[in-house]
Amino acid sequence: MSDNYDSDEKIEDIHKGFKAAKSEAEEILGDKKETEKILNKSMSAAFKLRSGPLAQVWEDLQLLFALMKDYTSGRYREIPVGSIVVILGALIYLVNPIDLIPDIIPVLGNVDDVLIIGLVLSQVHADLQSYKEWCKKNDL
Repeated sequence: MSDNYDSDEKIEDIHKGFKAAKSEAEEILGDKKETEKILNKSMSAAFKLRSGPLAQVWEDLQLLFALMKDYTSGRYREIPVGSIVVILGALIYLVNPIDLIPDIIPVLGNVDDVLIIGLVLSQVHADLQSYKEWCKKNDL
């Protein structure tokens, strides 16, 4: 990247990448096998980052994964589809091999992934809390 590639451009590229991931999420959401494949890949990718960049949000991220599993299985549907698309888009972004900053660069390579995960967790916080309450009510 050139020196002229400033932070605004980087943020715009991250936004474009996430927008593309959300579009992909909308396309595959009805495909249970494909959604499960993305979920499993993203869980594996996140697990590798659990004691590093994702440590602060690890508990919420685990709740997000559980919510996606229950949504995909049909067990939990008390969440707006828009929230599911945003969540699945973040998971797709996480496993996308073409990142703004390549993941092979230690620590820096995951900055964009962690940024997207953090933003999505903030956006769906109320949905995660509702899911958490649902889990408690159902002894899960």
